[in-house]
Amino acid sequence: MTVPASSGPADAGTPPDEVRLKAKRYQTLRLRLLLVRMVLSLLFPLLLLAGPSQALAAFLYALTQSRLLAVAVFFTLFTLAYTLSLLPLNFYQGHVVEKRFGLSTETTASFFLDSMKGTAVSLVIGLPIVLAVYWSLSAIPEWWWLATGVVVAGFGVVLAKIAPVAIYPLFFKFEPLEDGELSGRMAALAERSGTSFSGVYRMELSAKSTEAEALLAGTGRTRRIVLSDTLLSAYDADEIEVILAHELGHHAMRHMVAMIAAQSAAVLAGLYLLSIVLRLGVGPLGLRGIDDVAGLPLLVAAASFMQMVVAPIGNWWSRRLEAQADEYALKLTSKPAAFARAMRRLADQNLLDLEPSRLVEIALYAHPPVGRRIAAAGRFARAHGLEEAEPAEI
Repeated sequence: MTVPASSGPADAGTPPDEVRLKAKRYQTLRLRLLLVRMVLSLLFPLLLLAGPSQALAAFLYALTQSRLLAVAVFFTLFTLAYTLSLLPLNFYQGHVVEKRFGLSTETTASFFLDSMKGTAVSLVIGLPIVLAVYWSLSAIPEWWWLATGVVVAGFGVVLAKIAPVAIYPLFFKFEPLEDGELSGRMAALAERSGTSFSGVYRMELSAKSTEAEALLAGTGRTRRIVLSDTLLSAYDADEIEVILAHELGHHAMRHMVAMIAAQSAAVLAGLYLLSIVLRLGVGPLGLRGIDDVAGLPLLVAAASFMQMVVAPIGNWWSRRLEAQADEYALKLTSKPAAFARAMRRLADQNLLDLEPSRLVEIALYAHPPVGRRIAAAGRFARAHGLEEAEPAEI
């Protein structure tokens, strides 16, 4: 499928009002597609519970004497089928729409290759967890949710450490940043914040997207500063510095530790609720017991529904942490004008809505709206007698 695309979401010379209108249209479409995704993510596993799941599980149990082997095969087939059921939506949302709005530079072949890689990674990561779940369901049925919570928390810590060196390179090319002056400036900023890192890297994002990214990826010895080539080519050093300072703020204020602790607690609570759902579903769904792998779609559907319900709470907390990281960046750099310019430029480049409705913000936004972040930079500048960004720049 060929979709006409502009050279970027905010081409040079495009009037600001047109960019804002384009961002509104893009975000509205994304919201509609999110609602479709919510429905489909529940519909597919629920349809399987109408009979196909039980039939497949019975076939696999009859085929092998190893229950864990049956679980492994079932999980693999379920993951592949689930991925295929969402592939048309993923293609439209992740490729067609992104091309239409000038946010994607990726070829169709590259999109499908990344989809296959993502599925393979999901299988590699998910299989040990699912095997642990069904082993504990059989061995310690009353406490399986607690054992699973410990396993999931452990996997989360390991993944955070190895992702920059083992997973991210599967999708993007990384190389040390050659700009010695900018690299030294970023290193000095990290040192001022007290954050250790292993190097400053350039990520080749332009082959797939026109969006700009900066991140501090990994933990301990694998932690690295990563700047996308789209960021390096469009932002000045001051703007890049304040963007990175925001990421450093999360580490300096130990937000990562707080988030891991909160997520672990949420996972435990969710798994406990899932244990109740699973027991209630055994009879009505014709399961052999709570350790019957035919109930896996029930766990997936229930977990998806719970995630939708609690998402606004998680988003509220995330917005608080992001606002704290913004304040940290302003204090660390004392460059509110550069911060405001960078936020506006990111909004235009990534087609972010400057002022979404309050309802949309509560339901979906993990970051404060960009308009509010720019206003906070202005207040900081006035409170500390610092230079503000010119109105024309924001």
